[in-house]
Amino acid sequence: MGIKRLVLRYLNAVAEKARHTGLIRRANISSFYSTVRRRGLEIAYLMAIFILSAGIFNTLLEGSKPEFSQRIILPFRQAQNFTEFLINMFTILVGTGGVYLIYLSGRQTFRYRLATLYMVLGFTAVIIAVIVGILILQTKGF
Repeated sequence: MGIKRLVLRYLNAVAEKARHTGLIRRANISSFYSTVRRRGLEIAYLMAIFILSAGIFNTLLEGSKPEFSQRIILPFRQAQNFTEFLINMFTILVGTGGVYLIYLSGRQTFRYRLATLYMVLGFTAVIIAVIVGILILQTKGF
């Protein structure tokens, strides 16, 4: 409990100095912690789903063999190494972020130019994720 209090005191002091120097207008550390406290379980579930869908178990079981450590993407379907897991995780996160940006562009609370920007960025992110996914599948021989 003492470490948490010390960290909170330090973060509040840093936020207060930043507020006085004008670096940021509003820094509210307690709102960040309340958001994490409210949404922490949801964030943990999403991260678990992303990690599992990126193939962490296959990476831990098959990709840790020394003969697989020299390649970025393994050219066969049965195994993947850690770098391939990171590429898959990046692809999933970029694609999900793109879908979220497309969702934000459809909301009525933004101006037309901002909604258009969100739409373009979202489609760009989804296209990048699809292209990277297709390239990985071609390298693996699907």
